Amino acid sequence: MLDGDRPTLAILDLNDVAPSNPELAQFLAACADGERLPILALFSAGSLPAFEQVGPFDDFAVSPFRLPEVAFRIRALLRKHAPEGVGADAVIRVGDLVIDLSRYEVLQGGKRMELTFKEYELLKFFATNPGKVFTRETLLNRVWGYDYYGGTRTVDVHIRRLRSKIEHGPYVFIDTVRNVGYRFNDRPEPGSAPGL
Repeated sequence: MLDGDRPTLAILDLNDVAPSNPELAQFLAACADGERLPILALFSAGSLPAFEQVGPFDDFAVSPFRLPEVAFRIRALLRKHAPEGVGADAVIRVGDLVIDLSRYEVLQGGKRMELTFKEYELLKFFATNPGKVFTRETLLNRVWGYDYYGGTRTVDVHIRRLRSKIEHGPYVFIDTVRNVGYRFNDRPEPGSAPGL
């Protein structure tokens, strides 16, 4: 299941996949990097024992499975792995910034901000993980997707553009942590936006 371009949950159909498949191992390692991506595995009854030592899988369903059961398991995993205190219909307020997650809308000082989809996804990721420092590589993995092949300067460019849109007011929302990455400041102080 995708939240825009950023995965929020991996659903793996392992009916025709060998447990020793190197692509599976690579994918599972990518899911475990940074903020861990929850995984729902789909198995045939006969293949279940072969995958006992593979994982970690957060939940699984055995075929033949019914769609309502799989949908229930997906919703349960998304609830379980949602950032603390943040639901899909939440509104995040920081300084004069309002992020409405259900409407994909950002307001600043009551005015609607025009963000690109990727800028919005980046801001949402930061705002739902306040105070945590993320490397450029982790941001690429979590916001662009584990298979994005662009360089880490992509992150710098998007953050610079995002800052130019949301930090023209009195608050500084995105801090640069020198030689590490970036952090979202959920208690912003009035000031001027730092350079990259």
